[in-house]
Amino acid sequence: MIYVDEKKLKQIDISKLPGHIAFIMDGNRRWAKINNLPAFVGHKKGFSNFKNIIFFCKGIGIKELSFFAFSKENWQRSSEEVSFLFDLMVFYTYREISRIIEEGIRIRIIGDKESLPHKVREAFEKIEKESEGCKNMIVNVMINYSGQYDVLQAVKKIVEKGYKSNEISIDLIQSFLLINSPDLLIRTGGEIRISNFMLFQIAYTELYFSEKMWPDFEIDDLIESIIEYQKRERRWGK
Repeated sequence: MIYVDEKKLKQIDISKLPGHIAFIMDGNRRWAKINNLPAFVGHKKGFSNFKNIIFFCKGIGIKELSFFAFSKENWQRSSEEVSFLFDLMVFYTYREISRIIEEGIRIRIIGDKESLPHKVREAFEKIEKESEGCKNMIVNVMINYSGQYDVLQAVKKIVEKGYKSNEISIDLIQSFLLINSPDLLIRTGGEIRISNFMLFQIAYTELYFSEKMWPDFEIDDLIESIIEYQKRERRWGK
């Protein structure tokens, strides 16, 4: 049962929702340490939170979400933790696929898929294929991704296509990136940095930093971030 403060929920202006919210889900391991629990418990709690936020956002009319689930740098963690994370991803993929389709949510896996273990690629390919026709919402799960990798792969594609230097523009580069710009980027865990996430795309994205660790970031905290977003004036550098 997910608790939602109905009074707070009513403060959201449905006509001014961000179309695309991105999340840097930081703090699973620190949450576990603070609570004297193994790291894997923090990751399990984090995945549960990830699922709740998806279905809540779909329910209020948000059209696209992006989650930084596993970065290029995360390979530096212990092999046991990396293996557990991938096993958890596979488990939730198969467990939730029916509801995902039923809710009309399209799942896109964004990142360098070639380096992922076979069982992980297989699970991701299944959910991407089966949800491809879903129209109600897009959820981008960023796996083995970094902002620098995204820009690099875009540049390589532009070179391969044979574009001349005078043909290269901001819009052209954007068209070769793996994902579009979010309206709102939320980072949990108390850190105030971007950590190599969507570096090109967030030029004019509104940023929101929460002190809460990801496992403690509840629906009411998300509502507060949306209310704060709606108070801001987006001027796009003008």
